[in-house]
Amino acid sequence: MRLVPVKYLRKDSCIAINVINNEGKLLLNADQKITEHGIEILKEIGVSYVYIKDKYCYNYIHPDYMIDIDKIHGSIKKLKKIAHRCIEGKANEVDLQEATGVAEKIVAGIVPAKDKFRIAYEPTKLVVDSIIERTIYVAIMSVALGAKMNLSEERLVKLCLTALLKDVALASPKVNNSDDVYYKMHPRIGYEYLKKNYELDEEILEGILQHHERADGSGYPNKLKGDEIGDFAKIISIIDFFYEIKSSHDMIEGSQGVFDGKLKKLLKSFDVKVLGYFLKNTELFTLDTLVRLSNNDVGVIIRNGTRDPFKPTVKIVKSDKGLEGVVVDLERNNNNLRITNIESYV
Repeated sequence: MRLVPVKYLRKDSCIAINVINNEGKLLLNADQKITEHGIEILKEIGVSYVYIKDKYCYNYIHPDYMIDIDKIHGSIKKLKKIAHRCIEGKANEVDLQEATGVAEKIVAGIVPAKDKFRIAYEPTKLVVDSIIERTIYVAIMSVALGAKMNLSEERLVKLCLTALLKDVALASPKVNNSDDVYYKMHPRIGYEYLKKNYELDEEILEGILQHHERADGSGYPNKLKGDEIGDFAKIISIIDFFYEIKSSHDMIEGSQGVFDGKLKKLLKSFDVKVLGYFLKNTELFTLDTLVRLSNNDVGVIIRNGTRDPFKPTVKIVKSDKGLEGVVVDLERNNNNLRITNIESYV
């Protein structure tokens, strides 16, 4: 099945899995064909993506990501509530204690399976609020990456809390609606607010202050470099960047710039060691994603790259050269083929 942005969804596309709204109400059944009216409803309620299936889909199993969402749904609901209060700057000591308990459950669910899962992005739409969705995603995936790096469970809990609290200053309209210079002070504003009002571990506070710093010195607010930046900030910054790239459609829409070196160049601003763990354990592409190659052939991704996440294996489904059905491993291809665009339909 293939993930398609709703704004590109075509009439009569076959829905692959049930579409459920934020209250748990079933909107569309699997195997149902979408109508123009149905597409408009999805747009109105803010559903960004749906899974469809057609003759170009080969993977009919729902992606097996590193966390079983059903098993931690209760924790996610609590985390959403706490994240709202944190983002609004209204969290109290009870909220932070509850957040710690949720973080401990998340860590306990990830650590035993850390060798099996892959870091990935899937727009589950657990919440409609994009800031809260991003907060929850970054908290969970930061723990996943930290587990891959063999951080202790105690530090993973702290890492989760850091990711949850990092954008507390964005609740202020003065920050959120200000110019870029003032906006870039939100890590310091959040750090000072939390340091003054709560008794938080110093490593958590450090991570909040540094979460927009970059190893090459291009970050903010203090333009720190290399080992001047703590582990929590190094981890969170990569996961936050990954979320931004995937959810902003750069990896979904036709975006040659992303695949023509831009993304790799941006990734070089992150810590080399942490980036290595990230790339080794990341599922950059969802199976059944349609991609246009540099020779203008269109293929479907049937396997992610094991050495280079930017070079998956694709099966050609449309070709001006009559190559339909040919399987191309971009890691081992000698013709320097590369992905230039993500496509929604053939």
